[in-house]
Amino acid sequence: MTEPAAPAETRTAPAAGDVIAATCPICATDYSYPDGISTRERKICPNCGASGRSGSIVRHVCQAIYGEDKPLFSQQPRKSARVIGLSDGMVYAKPFGEYFNYTNTFYHKPPKLDIRDPEPDFCGIADVLINSEVFEHVIGDTQSAFDGTLKVLKPGGTMVFSVPFVNREGSEHYPGLTDYTPRTLDDGRTVVDLVFADGRRKTDESPKFHGGPGLTLELPMFSRKRMLDELTAAGFVDITIHDDNLPQHGIVWPPLSRMVTARAPQEPPRPARRGNLLSRMLGRG
Repeated sequence: MTEPAAPAETRTAPAAGDVIAATCPICATDYSYPDGISTRERKICPNCGASGRSGSIVRHVCQAIYGEDKPLFSQQPRKSARVIGLSDGMVYAKPFGEYFNYTNTFYHKPPKLDIRDPEPDFCGIADVLINSEVFEHVIGDTQSAFDGTLKVLKPGGTMVFSVPFVNREGSEHYPGLTDYTPRTLDDGRTVVDLVFADGRRKTDESPKFHGGPGLTLELPMFSRKRMLDELTAAGFVDITIHDDNLPQHGIVWPPLSRMVTARAPQEPPRPARRGNLLSRMLGRG
């Protein structure tokens, strides 16, 4: 597991003033942008519209598949590489479909993939699985989503992952939640009707949505420790939080969140042999 030299919340962009020269990790376009800005969700590439986050995703996918740090459009298609996305953005989903054996899956429409409990057809098939800004919307136990991701990957496959997280203790906005329904009031405000496992029902009048009111409700706010603990508990290896800004690629992060990569082990853990277990129980091993 690779830990950063400093907490993510202290790794800020330099002060504004100069102009940064960059090359897009997707389309290989050279461009420049003002120093000191966060590019996480900003459409920073003037050609393909890549943001810092989408560029970072593509960069890590290319490193996993090609083993080198070159823009996607500088590579040759590799249709033998199986790539699965969870509600991927079109800025990279479209070129991934041209370069790889790629499927963009969804929770609410075909091709459907519930990452908490993947269907057998999805298990053990992916060289790379992308889940960016998804797990903060998982209802219930998020550990099951990490476990499901490992099931989808081939042995040695790579997860490219991001979720908003903080360095202090994380929080669960709605502990015990089993379902929710957004509702628009007469005054235009969007509220959420919540249903809990113990039968309670309540309405949150100040919910936090991503992508616009009523689209995707933020459920947990991960801490850095919780994210690492759940990745480790699922069985991932080579877990790396990529804290450094890469302004030369148009990747400059704000205080919250970073891109994470992790691999499925080459072989599943072997159960203890019966003879060895018996010896230990008898104090002979």
